[in-house]
Amino acid sequence: MLSDRKIEKLEREFGANANFLADRGKLDPAVATIAKNLHRYRNGLYHRLQLRKEVLRPATYVYFDVACSVLATWTFQRSWSSEEAYEDLARFGVTQYDLFENDVTNRVASHLRASVGIDLASARTALIDHLNSRLDDLDEVISQIRAVMPEEYGDPGDVFRIVQSNWKERLLPPAELRDRHFPTSERMLQLWRRETRSLADIADRYTMYARYATVEDALQKFEQQASDLHETIERAVELAIDEERGR
Repeated sequence: MLSDRKIEKLEREFGANANFLADRGKLDPAVATIAKNLHRYRNGLYHRLQLRKEVLRPATYVYFDVACSVLATWTFQRSWSSEEAYEDLARFGVTQYDLFENDVTNRVASHLRASVGIDLASARTALIDHLNSRLDDLDEVISQIRAVMPEEYGDPGDVFRIVQSNWKERLLPPAELRDRHFPTSERMLQLWRRETRSLADIADRYTMYARYATVEDALQKFEQQASDLHETIERAVELAIDEERGR
């Protein structure tokens, strides 16, 4: 029996539904992870008009492939009437008598995959290139932030600490900043690089998708924090230039 609070969460959150099905063995945990990431893409576009064009094609590929995977494992109530038409299933080579076969949904899913020419190799390359591109951009942003930091923040890790600190309220003194623990360091960026390269060696598509989703989840927050600080610095520089020109 589910509590009212749990039911309310399931009605409100997509991720809660994916986790609920995975916990009960109704959805592969890797597929659940991928579905949550795809839903985040959808929310970014629908609610905030955020679209990463470079990930659109591989994301569409993954979404279609995952939908086929869910369909392949779907068990439905089979019935047959001689008066019913089965044209929709006939295009997949399925007759009304096939409805009683256990593998009918798997056959339909296989037909759908073949009909769009799913290419795992190209999707793998696109996902790797996408993550590497974002990591390259992040390296550049970090480099530009480091270039304008005061001299007393000379420790190589200070830029990572500042990005994750509450710099909008107050820039902490170096000693106090270094006494605090922050989750992301330069070593973490190197780990994300290795994890991205490892996608090339994963044969199972869903394990690969899940690894990609894990790297992206880990990258997302720090990437946004660095972008926020970088944009603030750029606006301050532009304002200073405008003021100087106005004199």
